[in-house]
Amino acid sequence: MSMIGSEILLTFKVNLAEVVNEITKIAREIELINGSEEDLKIGIEKLLDQKVWRVLEIPKPRYEFLIKGVSGATVKHYRLDALYGLTIFEYKRPRTLSRSKDRDEAIKKVRDEYILTLLADEKVREVIKGIRGKGLTPRVAGIIIDGYNVVFIDCSIDSYTTCRVEPEVGSYRLDVERLRRIIRIVIAAYRKKLDAKTLASDFGYTSSIARKAVKTLYNALTNAKSLKSKAMFEEWVKIASQAYPLSGEELRKIAVDYGFSEDEAKSADGLKLFYAIQTYYSLILKLLAAETAARFYDSAASEFIKSLLRIESCEKLKEQLALLESGFVYRWYDIKNFLEGEMFSWYLDEWCSDICEVVKDIIRTLDEYDVEVLSQDLSSARDMFKLLYEELVPRKEVRKYLGIYTTPDWLAELILDKLGLNVECFKKLEEQGRDPLSIKVLDPGVGTGTFLSLVIQRIAAHLKQKYGGVIPSDVAKRALLAITKNVIGFDIDALAILTAKTNYLLALAASELLAHKEGEEIEIPIYMTNSVVTAEERKDKAIVVIGSKPVTIDVVKIPIAVEEVKEFLLPLKLVKSSDEFRAFLSEIGSLLERELHENSPEVLGTLRRYARLCGSEEEREAWIRILTEFYSKLLVLKKQGIDTIWLPIIKSHIVSTVFEKMFDYVVGNPPWIAYRYIANPEYQSIVKSLITNVYGLVLEEHLMTQMEMATLFFVRTLDLYLKDGGMIGFVMPRSIFSADQHSNFRAGKTARAKYKIVEIIDCENVEPLFYVPTCAIIGIKGGETAYPVKALVVSGKLPENKHKILPLEEVKKLLSFEAKNIYLNSLGSRTWLDYKQIALQGTRSYYYGFFKNGATIYPQVCWFVEVVDVQPEFAVVRTSKRIEVRGKIEHEMPLLPVEKKFIYGVLTSAEVMPFCHLSPSVAVLPILPAGSGYTIVRREEAQRRGCTKLAKWLEEAEKVWSEIRGGKVGRMSIYERLDYQRGLTAQSPRAKFKVVYLRSGTNLAAAIVDVERTLKENRLLNGVVIGHTLYYYETDNIEEAYYLVAILNSSILDQLIKPMQTRGEFGERDISKKPLEFPIPKYDPNNEIHKRLSELGKKASEIAQRLLPLILSQHEYDKKLAERGVLMPQEVATVRREIRERLKDLIQQIDDLVVELLKVGASSRSAGVPALDKYFRKA
Repeated sequence: MSMIGSEILLTFKVNLAEVVNEITKIAREIELINGSEEDLKIGIEKLLDQKVWRVLEIPKPRYEFLIKGVSGATVKHYRLDALYGLTIFEYKRPRTLSRSKDRDEAIKKVRDEYILTLLADEKVREVIKGIRGKGLTPRVAGIIIDGYNVVFIDCSIDSYTTCRVEPEVGSYRLDVERLRRIIRIVIAAYRKKLDAKTLASDFGYTSSIARKAVKTLYNALTNAKSLKSKAMFEEWVKIASQAYPLSGEELRKIAVDYGFSEDEAKSADGLKLFYAIQTYYSLILKLLAAETAARFYDSAASEFIKSLLRIESCEKLKEQLALLESGFVYRWYDIKNFLEGEMFSWYLDEWCSDICEVVKDIIRTLDEYDVEVLSQDLSSARDMFKLLYEELVPRKEVRKYLGIYTTPDWLAELILDKLGLNVECFKKLEEQGRDPLSIKVLDPGVGTGTFLSLVIQRIAAHLKQKYGGVIPSDVAKRALLAITKNVIGFDIDALAILTAKTNYLLALAASELLAHKEGEEIEIPIYMTNSVVTAEERKDKAIVVIGSKPVTIDVVKIPIAVEEVKEFLLPLKLVKSSDEFRAFLSEIGSLLERELHENSPEVLGTLRRYARLCGSEEEREAWIRILTEFYSKLLVLKKQGIDTIWLPIIKSHIVSTVFEKMFDYVVGNPPWIAYRYIANPEYQSIVKSLITNVYGLVLEEHLMTQMEMATLFFVRTLDLYLKDGGMIGFVMPRSIFSADQHSNFRAGKTARAKYKIVEIIDCENVEPLFYVPTCAIIGIKGGETAYPVKALVVSGKLPENKHKILPLEEVKKLLSFEAKNIYLNSLGSRTWLDYKQIALQGTRSYYYGFFKNGATIYPQVCWFVEVVDVQPEFAVVRTSKRIEVRGKIEHEMPLLPVEKKFIYGVLTSAEVMPFCHLSPSVAVLPILPAGSGYTIVRREEAQRRGCTKLAKWLEEAEKVWSEIRGGKVGRMSIYERLDYQRGLTAQSPRAKFKVVYLRSGTNLAAAIVDVERTLKENRLLNGVVIGHTLYYYETDNIEEAYYLVAILNSSILDQLIKPMQTRGEFGERDISKKPLEFPIPKYDPNNEIHKRLSELGKKASEIAQRLLPLILSQHEYDKKLAERGVLMPQEVATVRREIRERLKDLIQQIDDLVVELLKVGASSRSAGVPALDKYFRKA
């Protein structure tokens, strides 16, 4: 197999060093005989034709091509030595370009006469028109050669022609790199420029290739015959669920974008669809990477894609692709670790004529491109992969749900600048006696590889500057080997890893380093590993009986998706021994290749050798038993043909040990997935322990679900990988400014990981950027953060079509950059970051402990209903239309009768306006009043009570819950979810009034629920329950209720909480108990301010209640409400805005009183720190 592969790889190989030597030889011979430039042209063109153009299948040029130019009344004719497409070759006698006068004359002739005359040619203009018609940028080039030296002229021809001469002074010596550039320019004349726009056109989701390929792969996966395909998919789901909040329902939405019909999309398996899409994209990446490796294999230029194009037989093509997927192709080019444990090679096990045709389509289309341009224009390469990576998931809302955020170049550059990873700082390091090549940089969530690619580019730029534009060969080789040992990336997403490796390889090529490896084997140091979970977190204990004695061994448990195996156990001490463990896995891999039985002397001898790492004889015997079982399980997988991915996955568990505290810099854009969206239950449990027990990021259970992985990534990677005093730079969600779950993080109150935040880059007002407001944190390991901290506030608007791909230099012309100080403010237990400093003294509100979050009525499809019919004892109900309208419909409850006593009203934020509310939604709730609260009626209890109709409803609800929860169903029942943290049963059925306010929103809004009046308006309801999108306070005192509703609707309180709110895509969001951090006192009927606020609250409530139906009617929202059962968010916002506007005079009076009220309860606690007054609007 390898012999066939090597023959194929050598078919389209050009030995550049040999060609350069022969050109030099021709020039020397011409020089000796005092020959002409015509002699030189004939010799070199004959050599290029035989050894380069024929191999690469480049058409013959036009020799002595006649062009005619007009200068005034004079007609001039020129004969071009050779014309390749739009590239002019001009030959000069040997050493002509060494003489500055002759060089300048040659340049002037080519640039000012030949090129301009060529562009005036009618046929050439037609060619250029055709190039533009394809959406491509036409370029004209001139290459002047004297056999020893070369000069390049590159002209863009947009509205006018501008040319760049390289080098600006003198000429380049004709060497391997310059010959490679000549070849690249000629190839570009006959092929498409490979950039984001053209690639998206040919391979993006709207292209015929993408639609055909994805559908073909999806069908093959859905009807998979191979155990290996099924195992790979299941393992991909298990691993990908650590990176994405995988939901088949969400992913199904993009099926239509890939050409599925509406009916096909409804029944599509979203997870398999996503896997098929990733498989398709990965094949494009692997082919492009192989092509790049081929072009830069020592002093050779090969074409891998061209070699595949010549294969007609599907079986032979499959053989070559098997070599590609095994990593053989990359190893042939001395590149290790490009493909290891490949997750997307399953299509070979399902190979058929349809898959073969799809693959041939991809290869044919890729062959039309000039791949090598990527290696010369690195930003173009990064941009291409970045945009194509995002386009895999066409819908913005699905990308947002999955957390697919690629980092714009300009922001990555800015972070690297702040860390000191740029040319200027590298120069300073050298002046201080430190070699920049020794710097170790890690991106622990590498994504598409933007940060690492930029680091490589900057190191190479430093070396070019140091050595006058050309890096000496020995320095370039040393840099290549140093970079591939020191600039490292981790990720858990197999496709991201492949994208990053491809970008890394291109960065080495574009930096002119890759070609200098000279037979050295290099490793692309991007590894599949979970950056936050080490072997320690998967620790367990195994009991092995030796003789009659139980021996306990600390082991690492690694679960896998194959049912026959389920999990691997390995001694923890062995896994943590890094070098020994890597050697152990390597030897195991060799034994598996030979399929030796677990009891064979060779296998047992190997296992015994590694068992010597432990202490006692009994422990050694226990180790041997554990290792024998490990080997036998791998052997089972080997015999089923599904062994290739497991050893790399197992190896990933030692990465944290191998690289512990090794790095000078940790940089990147970590995953922004919230804890509650982690789809893998086991991983979620580990993450929870790290957040609470190890780092103490949050301790309160209610904040745990909101916790974002980005914060854990920051402290965890800093703790595990960064040297003391090392620097970290992360893109972060701006919620770290104010969200409660980030309070310990911003205050530096974390356990174990100590750090000092030195600067914050605030990008909240940059548009467009990400789906949520963004910032970046620059920190140092060790020490404590001392506020105020420097902040760089970036704001402005970027072009929508290229905001991801603009360089920092260009962005600086479009955005404003303002230096500020940022303060850590606190109020009670609440903290937030703000550009204004405030310090308050006084306790939080008396009501803080009495306002509670409402009930989580989830899954909504099981509880929210509309009434179809009412009988004396029961009501016939079905799933509410509000569920479908709000996009929550994943399942549906059947039309069923339910006993009337289980029909309740549920008030949510969608019904709450300032000082008033809409009618609550109708719901079936399995609760009954029990004293001062409710009791849950489970299905069995309903049956015992004779409530058979409710029991049937609950039976159907339990089925829906089981489908929604999947693997997590055993962790929480539907009843526990409904009454999460007693949100439902703690509500009082006796309370006369409930004061409610929004849990989140751009502005505060509060209302009073008069329970008795609400039940009179809908006599079917047995009570009013408050939903979790609201906070509520129960009282029987209507004056107290009016007092509170006045304060909670005041614009003063709204302004005060603004800096404390997290911001979403559409503005400030989280409110929670922030209003109650302020010293709002208990209602006192004898206090004049309290009484007046109560009176104004009553007046505003009465007016608002009268206004509400008028505003609804004016906008015809009343009809929509009757039709849909709920208003849409923008409609709710309109109603709230109009009510506030019409009550603005009353609200102004309330504001004045609230100022006085809060002044009484709060005072400044620090000299020189602004008091509350600064925030108040004066009347």
